[in-house]
Order: sequence, then structure tokens, then C-alpha cells
Amino acid sequence: MRRFQDGVELNPKLALSIGFIAVQWARIEFTTQRICIGVLEAKAPPGLMLTASIGNRTILDFLRSVAVSTAANHKRFAGDLTVICDEFQRLLGLRNSIVHNTWPRTKSKKRFVALVARFKGKPRLHEEAWSPAQIQRVATDCLELLATLEWFAVKYDLLKPMNDWQPSSREKPPPLSSPVIPRRSPKFVKLLRRAPTSQA
Repeated sequence: MRRFQDGVELNPKLALSIGFIAVQWARIEFTTQRICIGVLEAKAPPGLMLTASIGNRTILDFLRSVAVSTAANHKRFAGDLTVICDEFQRLLGLRNSIVHNTWPRTKSKKRFVALVARFKGKPRLHEEAWSPAQIQRVATDCLELLATLEWFAVKYDLLKPMNDWQPSSREKPPPLSSPVIPRRSPKFVKLLRRAPTSQA
């Protein structure tokens, strides 16, 4: 089994945690898109095409605007949405730090060291130490945000456009298709053989 040189390979527990957070965040993004479609009362297909092309921070700004504009007549809705937006923003930064960082030192069981690059304004490079418990806390918080988003969408009936788009039970679902995975180029395979590796 091939792996990267010592000091570069990823701790298996850290790899699983990063993957878990990435998967849950994809579910958070999709649920947030469904909420936006419900707020806009848009039809599902064009609504999905619109929201899928918009970044997290733009969607967050939109939902905050919705909360402000509805606060006078729908205080509870606006209040719940504001709380969700605050938590979404908090976790977005943590998720980005974990998923997009480089992890050069992860052998220790007590802490993982991330190499963080920042390019807004003056480029900066620094290291951060994360404990496994901190990363697990972010993973748990992502699950709780996802559950809260789903509760909010059901409570305020924001899933109707997407639910109406689902095929009826009498319709035969289309057959599942397997993804087409392009073969690795011979040049890359040749390069891979030249790359420094060690046997696990």
C-alpha cells in the first residue's frame, strides 16, 4: 500500500473527521438551497440551478436580508432565521478551516497541526493546533445545524416547491446510471511511479 512520505500522510482519524464534515456540509448546503427556493416560491428546477451557482456567503447574505425584511410582520420566523444564519456563519469559518487547510503533522494522538494560508489583503501563513475533540465538536455541530435547518424548513412549509417536484408514486423512476470515471493518463501513472513514496 502506497502512502506519502513520513510527515505528510494523513492520520486516519483526522481523514475520517474531515470527510464526515465535508459530507455533512454538502447536506447543509443542499438544505439551505431548498429553503431559499421555498422563500422565493420558485419552481424547483430553475431554483436549484440558481442556488447551486451561488456561494455560501451570498446565500447567507440573502437569508439575512429575508430575516430583516420580514421582522416587522413575522417576528418569530425572522428571529429563527437570524439564529440559524449566525450558526451557519460560525460553522462556515470552522468548516473551511478544517476542510481547506493543509495538515502537515498529524501523527500525534493529542493534536493535529494545520498549515493555514490566508490571501485576503496581505498573504499570511501560520500554523494552528487542533485537538481531535475540537474537530469532533465541529462535526457534531454540523449535524445539529442540519437538523435545525430541516426543522425550520418543515415548520414554515418551505419545502413545498421541492416536494411538488418529486415524481409521484405511480411514476417509474429512471434507471440509475453509473458515473463515468476517466482513466488515469499514462503520463500521470509514469509520474506517480517517479514520485517519492514509501511502503506502509
